[in-house]
Amino acid sequence: MLAAFSTRGGRGVLPTGVTTRDAVEKDLSSMTNTHKAALGLTGAYGLIALVGGIIGFVKAGSVASLIAGGGSGIILIASAIIARQRPRGGLITALVVSLILIGRFIKSSIDHQGVAPVAAVMILGGVAVVVSAALALKEPRASGV
Repeated sequence: MLAAFSTRGGRGVLPTGVTTRDAVEKDLSSMTNTHKAALGLTGAYGLIALVGGIIGFVKAGSVASLIAGGGSGIILIASAIIARQRPRGGLITALVVSLILIGRFIKSSIDHQGVAPVAAVMILGGVAVVVSAALALKEPRASGV
């Protein structure tokens, strides 16, 4: 996750004199505001999907909700973390997962002939991630990466 990490003996070790906070700040300072927004939206959307999957399981006993919501939530959160170092890979993963979720909730809304509040949140959240990630992918990082 952090650019300054190297591995020695299987553990992440920062170079002498570099703190984890310094490495994180350097990581964030090399991103444009659009990249930061895309990462924040992706992480938040992932958290919403994860919590939604857990709620679906607890309320309705739906293992499918737990697997789909929890799995997509974890992937989205991981995408946001990965995108700090590998913006293209992380944001493309976020785009794909978000498009899948948007499609699933649009289909559900059509099948049930109405948009449930949870579907509206997931569709609008997914659109926000897709738009912000697409914009971030179009512009270079501030560091030129």
